[in-house]
Amino acid sequence: MLSGALRGGETLQDGRPGYALKGELDMAGGESLVRRVTALAATTSGAIEIDMGEVGFIDSSGVRALLRLHEAAVSSGRPMRVRNLSPDVRRLLDLIGVTELLTGD
Repeated sequence: MLSGALRGGETLQDGRPGYALKGELDMAGGESLVRRVTALAATTSGAIEIDMGEVGFIDSSGVRALLRLHEAAVSSGRPMRVRNLSPDVRRLLDLIGVTELLTGD
C-alpha cells in the first residue's frame, strides 16, 4: 500500500519485477512510490515495469516521481518502463514530451 489516493503492490510479469498502481499519482503518492520501487529494485534484477492501468490521474509530482525512478534505473544499468497508460495519463505524458522515454514506445 502507498499513501493518499494511490494504492500499489509488487508484481511479477513474465519473470520481470514490477509494481502495479491504482488511483491517483500525485504529490502524496509520488514519494511513497519512489521509496517502494527503489526498494524493489534493490532486491531484484532486470527491467522494472510500472503498471499504470488503473491510474486515472497524474500531476506534475507524479510525473517527477516516474522520471526520478527512470533516471535511477538507467544510471544503474536497468531499464524501467511504464505500461498500460489510461488515455488521460498518456495525454499528459504526451503534452510534456516524456511518453516515449517512460514507455519505450
